[in-house]
Amino acid sequence: MIQSPTLLLHINVTYEWVVISGVCYFRQNQRMACMRLYYKLGNFMYLSSNNKIALLFILCIFTLSISSCRSSKQDSEELLLLPAETLYNVGLQHAQNGDNSAIDELDALIAAYPFSPHIEDVYLLKIYTHFIHNNFDNALASIKNYELFYPTSPNMPYVAYMKSISYHSQLDSMRVDQGTAYKALQAFYNVMYFYPDSAYAVDVVDKYRQTLNLLAMQEMIIGRFYMKQNNMIAAMGRFKSVLDLYDESIFIPEALYRLVAAYSRLGVTSQAHAYAEVLDANFSDTQWNSKAKDILAILGNNSDK
Repeated sequence: MIQSPTLLLHINVTYEWVVISGVCYFRQNQRMACMRLYYKLGNFMYLSSNNKIALLFILCIFTLSISSCRSSKQDSEELLLLPAETLYNVGLQHAQNGDNSAIDELDALIAAYPFSPHIEDVYLLKIYTHFIHNNFDNALASIKNYELFYPTSPNMPYVAYMKSISYHSQLDSMRVDQGTAYKALQAFYNVMYFYPDSAYAVDVVDKYRQTLNLLAMQEMIIGRFYMKQNNMIAAMGRFKSVLDLYDESIFIPEALYRLVAAYSRLGVTSQAHAYAEVLDANFSDTQWNSKAKDILAILGNNSDK
């Protein structure tokens, strides 16, 4: 099936006409491309200098595009003709050298020799190569294929680890994508839960906590904003989410304090005291516990009056 055009150029020149149009189509799921180029050229000598330059520039682009398409097609066909052992060895060497061209050899091996004894290793090499080149979506796609074909492989701890750090590597501490962060958190948990004795379980512990803190931090930022807007109900919802979902995060003491403050401002002193007791029992040495006691002291003075 032919996909929609990826390149289309059209130039019209006043008085003297030049129409150049080129369309480069790419076949679905293949690395082969073909280009068709049609052009009608009026009297080139009467064109203005700017139009001549533009015309020559476009022709150069098309020439390079055609050469690239032909070269890509030829390279792909030549790779498919190589023996399986050669493809594997070249792909392995390129992967070990950090060369992204390893993907071409590995894909060719999968396409031409799907039952090669090297196929499982090929998928592992693809995961590694995509990852070191920051192609995390491609790495995750290769991981999904591996999980489908080799669910009981002894290499699954490594694959699960690569899945977790592929998600984690996409996180930005300043702007957290919650969807990706949740996936990273789940992937880290899977490594720790299903492969606790592997070397990877030790490595993901800190990353798990870091991701947990990032998600909790997002809830705290929103909750603080709501408090400043005097929207206590919405703020308390965020702080309670931190307690319920991220109870291992570093933001638990602050979330408890914020709940004490929010309930105090609403006049619900019983709930303020309840959260203050939990804070004092578990985080007595923190600044948040001291601040909560100050709030309760103010509440006590007000009640005496």
